[in-house]
Amino acid sequence: MTIGDSGRPGGAPQAFGKRRSEPQGPSAPASAPPPPPPHPPVAVSLPESTPPPAAPPAALADPEELARVRAMTEEHILAFLASVGLVDIPVEQGGWRHIRLGSAGGRVGIIEWHDEIYLQVESYIMDMPSDRDLIVPLMRELLELNYLALVPARASIIDDKVFVTLSWPASVLDENGVADCIHAGMSIADEVDDELIRKYDRTVRARTPLDRPIA
Repeated sequence: MTIGDSGRPGGAPQAFGKRRSEPQGPSAPASAPPPPPPHPPVAVSLPESTPPPAAPPAALADPEELARVRAMTEEHILAFLASVGLVDIPVEQGGWRHIRLGSAGGRVGIIEWHDEIYLQVESYIMDMPSDRDLIVPLMRELLELNYLALVPARASIIDDKVFVTLSWPASVLDENGVADCIHAGMSIADEVDDELIRKYDRTVRARTPLDRPIA
């Protein structure tokens, strides 16, 4: 939409610039200045050069460094758990340890992805509802939670289940950083789980797979 001379929609758009004073009397219209003479063409010669060699592929991470980061992160996890009174927690397959904060249950562990060690915190919230009229509002609310979250924890849907997850490169985390990540992930889960379950966990029939028609 453009704004014309009258300030209403329509008309030619006006360009903004310095205001000029109105002429004080009749004057002959100013003649347009003659166009400048055309510039002669400029020949530009570029020096011949060979393209730079392709960058070598990135080297794989040093296995010893990965093992060092993994062991250090494991020590930081144990230090945090001990600081909150959780000791002798059974270690499940894959090195996961189950923890709880308020009404939220979760687990913390270490994963390796693309030659990088990550601290992983995840909390199961609920199954996806089977009613289609609840799925879209739930997904929208999860997106809004992700947008408003001030910590790196995010709501996720994995295999028709709702989780709150947090992943962070372990190589940049010291003991306090690991503690902050675990507490942040579990705090978000504890904050949102009761409300999400109250609003959307109201169905009892199994969710219809996508390859089956909905009756």
